[in-house]
Amino acid sequence: MPPADIVVKRPGPRPFPRVGFALDTNKYILGAYDRKELDVVLWTDTSGPLLGISLKASMSGLAKNINNRWEEMVGDAANLHSRFPMLSLGYFMVLPFVTPNGERVIGKNGRPTELGMTFVRKLRGVGHRVSPTDLVSEYEHVALAAIDFDRDVPRLHRRFPARQSGVRVEDFFDRLVQTFRGRNEYLG
Repeated sequence: MPPADIVVKRPGPRPFPRVGFALDTNKYILGAYDRKELDVVLWTDTSGPLLGISLKASMSGLAKNINNRWEEMVGDAANLHSRFPMLSLGYFMVLPFVTPNGERVIGKNGRPTELGMTFVRKLRGVGHRVSPTDLVSEYEHVALAAIDFDRDVPRLHRRFPARQSGVRVEDFFDRLVQTFRGRNEYLG
């Protein structure tokens, strides 16, 4: 992440004045329709948020609430992108292997269940916004982590989601920062 007071590049002999940047956690951003709390946000005092991450964990009622969670995701992205189209927005979801009431994202055989695959499909459907002119209801990047919380030391499932799914956590942050830097090439 760039530090505060980044010099903005400009052709010619005089640089632009310094722009103040801040990296915050749990910051409320006023979107086009309502305020939204972002868990991590890089913002500037002149143009608002440029990079943001929404972290979510669903630990129970997964099957019952999957559509509500998806609608919330889409609404949050549209709310923020409608006001801040340059925002590089990421969504990171954590799910347990098995919920307290027995719903399984990862089966006893170590493979994803249909419920787990449904989460992957939902996330893939809203996670590929390339340009600031693309649909406002999509995220630039999304990630899903399935965690086995029943172990003494919680463990990330290494093969779910599949590598080709585009929703793996291992490169999520790098992809999001790369998108941010591509949209903000003028930053030094």
